[in-house]
Amino acid sequence: MGDLRQARETIERCCQEVPQKQMSMALLEYAKYFEMVDQVDRARLVMSQAKHLVKAEWKLYFEAVMLEFRQGNFKEAETLVTESLEVHFATGRLWATLIQMQHARAKTVDDFDLVNETFIKALNEIPKSGEVWCEGARLTMSRHPNNKFYDVEKAHDYLEFAL
Repeated sequence: MGDLRQARETIERCCQEVPQKQMSMALLEYAKYFEMVDQVDRARLVMSQAKHLVKAEWKLYFEAVMLEFRQGNFKEAETLVTESLEVHFATGRLWATLIQMQHARAKTVDDFDLVNETFIKALNEIPKSGEVWCEGARLTMSRHPNNKFYDVEKAHDYLEFAL
């Protein structure tokens, strides 16, 4: 606690000794360390290498998206989540994140149409994802004047289904 040198040494030792099956989580912590000490480019590099080493781990892709999101690089985050869905198309968290990002920047009728299209596409891939249904509920609860999908009853149904 509070000793960044010791924290880095501990994470590096973990990366050397952890079983291969857990390597992705060790590298994720290493990337988070670099983000925490404002070495974001280094965090990106570690995250990129981790994704190449362990392609099957969707959490690495998600955390790469969140790294960009926390840095305020919203377009890059949205691009990354879209690319991540090409590899992990059946991951509710990634779909929900894409829907949430699109909804956050939605201002026009076309923007809200895109959010709804993404929601429907996500349901076609993973119809039982509670996270995706919650984002659909968020869309139908939004009272933005350009949101033609506002419908509180649908939102209620979506949340019930998510539960």
